[in-house]
Amino acid sequence: MESQTQVGVDPAPTERESFTLTTCDEEESIGEPEQQAKKLSLVKSPPKKEKRPVVKSKKTWKELRQREPSKESSHTKFYKRDRPQDEFHEVTRNQYLSISESISGSSDTFQCVHGPDGKQYTETGLLKRNIVKNLDTIPVDPKWHDNCPSTFEWEMSEKLAYMVQSPTVEMQTERLKVHLQDYARTSSGGYRIDKLKSFCVILDYLMEQGYRNPALREERVMLLENLKKPILLTASADVYKSEMARQLSLDFEWKMSEKLAYMVQSPTVEMQTERLKVHLQDYARTSSGGYRIDKLKSFCVILDYLMEQGYRNPALREERVMLLENLKKPILLTASADVYKYFEMIMDFLGFMGYLLIKIEDDKLFDVVSTAILWHLSAPDSVRGPGTVPLRYSLAAGAPVLRETTVRMLAVASPHRFPTFLEIALLLACDTVENCIEMMKENIIENIFYRFNPYFPERDLPNYDVNPWDCQDPNVKLGASSVNMSTTLSLLLVLVKTTKQYLDENPSYRKLLPYPDCYAQRCFIWAYRYECRAREHRHQRTTLTVIAAAMIKCFGEKLLLFSSILMPDVMSLAVLTELPPRDDWTATVNFNTSQQDVQFKKVLIYFVVDLLKVFPYNKFMVESQHWLLGVMYLLDPGLCSLRSRWSPPLFAELRKTALQALVCTIPLCDRKLVKQYGLMRRLMWYIEWYSEKPYEIPVLYWCVRLLQIATLHSHDPERRVVMQDLFNTHGIIILIHLCYVLMEQKLPPVEKSQAVIALALRLLTSGVAANKRISCCVYPNIKWPASVNALAKKMLEVVLFSLDKHFIVSDRWLISLLNFIWEAIIWKQEYRAQFVANDGIYKLLDMISMTRPPVQCIALALVCDITRAGDAVGQLVSWRAHLGASNASPMVVKRGATIASLLAAVFRECCQSSGVKLNEYGVIQDLECPIVSTEARNSVTKIDELATHHTTPVCPAAADMAGSCMPKAFAILHMLSEDLEHRVTLADEAYNLYENIKLAMEDEVILVLCSHYLTLKLSEVWRETKLQNVQMFVKDDAILDDFLAVGKGWAKEIKRQQEDVIARDKKKEREEECSLYAFLGRIRLNIALDALRAVRCVSRSTDRHRVTHALIHDAVFAHHRRSLFAKKTNTSLLRTFNPPLDDQNITGQNVKIRSIHPPNQPKKLVHGSATVSQTSE
Repeated sequence: MESQTQVGVDPAPTERESFTLTTCDEEESIGEPEQQAKKLSLVKSPPKKEKRPVVKSKKTWKELRQREPSKESSHTKFYKRDRPQDEFHEVTRNQYLSISESISGSSDTFQCVHGPDGKQYTETGLLKRNIVKNLDTIPVDPKWHDNCPSTFEWEMSEKLAYMVQSPTVEMQTERLKVHLQDYARTSSGGYRIDKLKSFCVILDYLMEQGYRNPALREERVMLLENLKKPILLTASADVYKSEMARQLSLDFEWKMSEKLAYMVQSPTVEMQTERLKVHLQDYARTSSGGYRIDKLKSFCVILDYLMEQGYRNPALREERVMLLENLKKPILLTASADVYKYFEMIMDFLGFMGYLLIKIEDDKLFDVVSTAILWHLSAPDSVRGPGTVPLRYSLAAGAPVLRETTVRMLAVASPHRFPTFLEIALLLACDTVENCIEMMKENIIENIFYRFNPYFPERDLPNYDVNPWDCQDPNVKLGASSVNMSTTLSLLLVLVKTTKQYLDENPSYRKLLPYPDCYAQRCFIWAYRYECRAREHRHQRTTLTVIAAAMIKCFGEKLLLFSSILMPDVMSLAVLTELPPRDDWTATVNFNTSQQDVQFKKVLIYFVVDLLKVFPYNKFMVESQHWLLGVMYLLDPGLCSLRSRWSPPLFAELRKTALQALVCTIPLCDRKLVKQYGLMRRLMWYIEWYSEKPYEIPVLYWCVRLLQIATLHSHDPERRVVMQDLFNTHGIIILIHLCYVLMEQKLPPVEKSQAVIALALRLLTSGVAANKRISCCVYPNIKWPASVNALAKKMLEVVLFSLDKHFIVSDRWLISLLNFIWEAIIWKQEYRAQFVANDGIYKLLDMISMTRPPVQCIALALVCDITRAGDAVGQLVSWRAHLGASNASPMVVKRGATIASLLAAVFRECCQSSGVKLNEYGVIQDLECPIVSTEARNSVTKIDELATHHTTPVCPAAADMAGSCMPKAFAILHMLSEDLEHRVTLADEAYNLYENIKLAMEDEVILVLCSHYLTLKLSEVWRETKLQNVQMFVKDDAILDDFLAVGKGWAKEIKRQQEDVIARDKKKEREEECSLYAFLGRIRLNIALDALRAVRCVSRSTDRHRVTHALIHDAVFAHHRRSLFAKKTNTSLLRTFNPPLDDQNITGQNVKIRSIHPPNQPKKLVHGSATVSQTSE
């Protein structure tokens, strides 16, 4: 408390006061000023017990200022004379200045400035102290505060801060020096937390202006040395203010960057080399943890000077290296929002680092900068730490400023610097798709291919240089891309994969994308050949093949050297293990039967297929390079001894790959090659072998698929030849047997087996056109075409069972099955009758009720053809949907639905899926285009363009009917209602299951629309004709307008009919409702009458007046009857009949009463009953 009081009393120093601390004699003893003060005092205080003096190590400023001067001192002395007296006597300074004596403060607490004896009060002071009751506090042991710095000493920091900001500070150098020495001694244990701001002001002056005055260098060093000590607290609560203090200290240190930036831009910077060097060292130490985000601009200015002008002054090399080393640290944030506020500054900072990569000539400094920029683009956030710029922002800021620099430097950088730019490009490419596309616009692939040149930069790759003679020679020189092959492959893979995906989404951009020139392609081919020979069984050659295949898909025919040079080499490599070695560089390529070489061989085969698709004019190479022969060696089981010894699993992979390649290449090659190489015989051997010993289903699928491709020819003569070969090898019988085998393996067949069955059915459908009969002794039960009905019946049963149990059934299988039934059975009367007799119509309708629209469309087409033949009217009329239809998802109709309900449901679903505008009941809403689909509406706009350019006219209305279920439903309904009405009437008379069946109102409304489908389509065709024929004769135009008006009238009439159906149904519902209400009314009247009687009875029985009157009336009549009977009979009454107890006989009753026996009392052995004779009194 004493320290706080003294700070409050002592005023701040001014320029008029003298602050000289050396006026007193240093050898004077400690007790002399106190004794002199006692002698000169006008009133002496009461004597106190003498204490042992405590020797102080130093005098405080306040103590020296307030003590009285000695006799030997040169200080000003004050004398006073009272008015009545003539003599003068000496007084104190405070008395002269009329400063009253302070009565506050303790004498022995917290190292009091009055000394160990405490403050000596005068009588006036004691009297005043006692009046205000200001007592001394309890003294404490001096040991508690001997080592604590005095409060008054810390006030020196504020006074020094005021002093260094004064304009006259340069004229007080000696005084400032003394004060700084005292302040350095005061802060030798550390700076106090509440004085840090003043300290920063002082030190700022010493660092800025102190160099002009070398006399202050020693004091500056002393203050800087004290920075190593901890920050002192004045109270425990100050610890929460320490963050602000730390921030003030950091702000002062970081201001050095701005001052250095100003300094290096000054014209006199070369004359301040020593000062600049010291500042740079301090700044390097400050930024050892990273550069702050708001000081990046200043740092770039400083480093730019060091890189531009610093080479003239070798003395700054060490500082330059120190600043560059700090680039490896993260960018520090002052607040979380700084990353958005200073984003452009981060971009400029990373761009400046890219500039340094180009500017720096020293490879060691280049390595420092390259390590730093790679760190900024790759270091994860966990390594960067909190309060730094995250990785995603570094990549986002660096991409725009580094992409162009990186791509161009890849073409010209030295071999030592090439890996840095390669890694930067890889990091940017892995970040976003935009970076990849932008670098592809700069033709980065061409620059990378250039660096495959082993003679760079001396000369270009010669045309005659195919490959090194000995790839294992350690003296072989390689290009920079080959030396850094791992990074090069990673970058190329990312680029080509991203570009391929982007071009698939934006095909129009393919023409604008630049491609590698012929020289770059030649360099790549040179490197590809080298990798195939030198790397042996490693992944590099496989990866390069994948990259080349992706480039073919991206650039296509632009890669001309791939067609003339690379394609023959790849074809030879693909079948290298199946054919004798060639007399060229491919003979030195090493192949074995390991997994990695199998993968390489598969990639080569796929690459050949891609090359044939892009360059179809090179199809002659299939024979010239013996590629097809080598693939046949992989397929023919009789050539096992000539092949390499592949393990069975690896050979299965190669065989499947060869089948896939042939599926793609056979349509591109000459059709004669199929018969020339005996492809049909080899494939049928594989297919038949599956029935004997099943193998992988994917291999079987590709065998059947290749067989189908081989039979697909556009020219009839060639097709007949191939189909004849299929019949000669009993291929039809083998395929039918294969279908039975696959269906017997599992019910239903697995999804892959369903795909094989679908392909087999398509082949069988193709065999129908041959119109031949065939049988086989191996499978005597199968005959062609007699077995088609049995096969169709078996498959339909499997399909319906699978659909009923909700198993997975492929639409491909269902469509192939329906197509097979259509062509092999429905179009032939004999087989059609057998199919109908086997409940074929029921099965087709059941399939329609449980499948999706594509299958429904073909099934309805089959039903149309059968109905047109007139063989299935009875089955159509009597068909009812079974339980599986209700359980299907999505549900078409419910259980028990008829053919009319099924047609209405199919027509309604087709309207909804195609975008026809109907309301909730199915009434048409658009009278202009009532049943036009959305796709047809969109095609109408194109009709005007076609008419303008006089191209071939199109008819969207007709095209819309091909894949729709609506025309099929209309055809069946029309035949049942019009064409075959007499047969339907006869069938309905026999079964009574069609005309008298009530339909739902929604189904009836849809059937009205379905019955007029052809009329509405005709109106739609007229409308399209109007649009296509722009210029017509006037009369033709008027006639066409009349047709359109008639069509619109038809639409209105159809809509009216639909609304009549709805109105009739609602009227019928109202009539039924009124009838129901009338019936309920009649029933409720009878119930109301009975209720009224009951109410009246209850009313009479509960009314007291009525009850009393009735009781009296009954009593009178009872007495009268008794008197009459008594007069008639005087004899006693023999009771032989017990009359019932009713309201007509209420007297003389014998009532048998049975009491309810209590459960806790024993039963009494008393038999009989009690008779009570009720008599009226």
